[in-house]
Parts: sequence; C-alpha cells; structure tokens
Amino acid sequence: MESTNKLTVSTGEILYWIFFSALFGAKGIGLYDGQVIFKLVLIVSVFLLISKLFIESYSLNEIIKILVVVSITGSTYLISGEKGLLLSGLVIIGMKFVDVKRLFAIETIVWTVAFFFVTFSSLFHMEDTVYKVHDKLGMGHIFRWSLGYAHPNVLHVSYVVLAMLFIYLLGDQFKIKHAVYLFLGNCIIFLYSVSYTGFLLFMCLIIGRIYFMKRKKLSTIEKIVLQMVFPACVAVSLGFPLLASGKVFDIVNKLLSTRLALAKYYLTPEFISLFGKRLCDITSHVMTMDNAYLFALITYGIIPFLVICLATVWMIHKLIMQEKYLEILLILVISVGGLTEPFLYNTSFKNLSFIFMGALLFSNSEEQKQYQVLPPKL
Repeated sequence: MESTNKLTVSTGEILYWIFFSALFGAKGIGLYDGQVIFKLVLIVSVFLLISKLFIESYSLNEIIKILVVVSITGSTYLISGEKGLLLSGLVIIGMKFVDVKRLFAIETIVWTVAFFFVTFSSLFHMEDTVYKVHDKLGMGHIFRWSLGYAHPNVLHVSYVVLAMLFIYLLGDQFKIKHAVYLFLGNCIIFLYSVSYTGFLLFMCLIIGRIYFMKRKKLSTIEKIVLQMVFPACVAVSLGFPLLASGKVFDIVNKLLSTRLALAKYYLTPEFISLFGKRLCDITSHVMTMDNAYLFALITYGIIPFLVICLATVWMIHKLIMQEKYLEILLILVISVGGLTEPFLYNTSFKNLSFIFMGALLFSNSEEQKQYQVLPPKL
C-alpha cells in the first residue's frame, strides 16, 4: 500500500464503513435482533466484512489473532444463541486499515441522523410509542417516554452515545460551550426518559471530559485510578449483590429498581457455567439482567467473560501508556454504564470501546502504521 500525504481510502476501509454503519444505523433507528429487516442488514453487513478480510493481506501473527477472536466469540453464539459478543468480535477483527477518527466522523453522522429521525418522528404519534409508568421524582406515578426506542433508558443511553461521538470527534477543539449544549440536550431527553442512570452516565462523561481538558499530564496515582475503574465495575457488579445484606441491600435494591435482587438470583451455581447458557432458557420479561457484567458472565460463561475482562484491562493499560485519555474516557464511561445497563455485550451495538480494541490489535503492523490519514472535517 502506497503511503502519500493525500487523503486515501482503501476498498477494505469503505467496506468496513458500510458494515459498521449499517448495523450502527439499524440500532440507531431502534431495530432489534429477531426482526426480518435486521436479519437482512446483519447478513449483508457480515458478508461485506468477510469480503474485506479476503481482499486484504495479513501476517501469520494477525491471522492467529483473528482466528482466536472468531473462535471465542463464535463459540459463545453457538452455545448461548446470543449474537452480541460475536458482533463485537467482528468489529475487532475488521479494524485493520481503518482510521479510527474517520470512522467516528462517519458514525457521528449516522447516529445523529438516526437519533433525530426516531425521536422527532415519534413526537407526532406519542400515543403509539413505548412508555413506562413509574413512581419518580417524588411526584407519584408519572409517564416515562421512550421517543421511539424500546425503553426510556435506551433513549437516554442512545443520547449518551451521541454525546460520546461528538466529544471524540471534536477532540482538542472541545470547549465549555460544547459541554453546555450537550448538557441542555441531556436535560431535554431527561424530561422524557426520567432515567436517573442515563442522566448520571452523561454527567460522568461531561465531567470527565472537562477534567481531561484541565489535566493534560496525569500523575501515577491518576493513571492507577483510571486502570482500576473497569475492575471495580466488575467487582461491584458480581460481588456486591452477594455481600450486601439487611437494610443496605434493601435500600440499594430499591434505588436500582430491584436490579440487586435479580443479580443475586442469577449469581448461583445453577446459572453459572464455563461456556454460558441459552438466554431464552433463563430469562423472562420479569427476570432480566440489566447489569452488563452479570449478563456477560451468565450468558457467555466464565471463560469468555474472563477473556473479555483481560482484553479490556489490557486495552486500557495500552491507551494509558500512549496517553490517549479521550479514548480512555469513553471506555470508562461505557464501563460505568454497564453497572445498570446491558448494552456493553449484547446486540445493541453501542459499545464503542471495541473499535479501540480492534485498532490496538493491529497497531504493531507496519502496513497499518503506513496507513495514516487525516479525518475529514464535517
């Protein structure tokens, strides 16, 4: 591949853009696994990704890495019937010769169009959209609107994803005024979703971005703290439901809308296995897993779950060493989101951290190093 100062795009990168954009856009407009149209999008997207792999050259080391990722994520699908980790694996193995910033620029457009199309169009038929009636804000039972998405929490998480895309795309050009604009949008979405977790997750994102604006150089202690956020999320998710008891358990369980009790129910030998269980056999419309780490452990099993955790810890460590704090911010916000939402490892296709993991997987390739391009300006 010839290296020039001009903006060049390989055929493989274009195929990856279409692969990612199709699935990302499908999720952005609220399609879900099981729908015929989503299955068609999935089939075409996977075909394009496989085409990319066949037209590009890979070293023996890279081929081994790809086979390992496909073996682990593919086996989870065969055993559990859940496609989430398999899709994440495809995102990872397709990242050779794909510029991360340019991909984010494209996906920012895709998600923005999808998000505003869904939310704006739903305003004209509110009575047909999904809503929940909950006791919130000390006002008694109130309506929580999803604005076209499957649940009010999904609406708010979708806005947080939108904010993450804009923040990453702006990079060093991010200013306090951008934080204000995004915060106002967050407040508007909250008026409909009344999602405490979504609101707090956004605040983690915006406060974290402002913090890194002020702290260009981090101390060793700060780096250690960053490294410990993800393991802490895993420990709290899987340890706290078993260790908490009495009033503490009752209070936290109520604050988390019975998530703690559900976690404790699933964290028993009956549900835990080495290679996972079929989700349809262990969940129902009332017995769900809203914690991403619990979901991954029970659905995919101990072995794949440990691989996910080790890969994430490795990714964060590598990015800290490279001082890529904006990437780390997005990964950590996603990690925190996993405490109360399942979107990290299911088919929601919202876990942007797998993009960074894929980029790191091929970062030592000489060909990859030569494929350096500037992202287009929006």
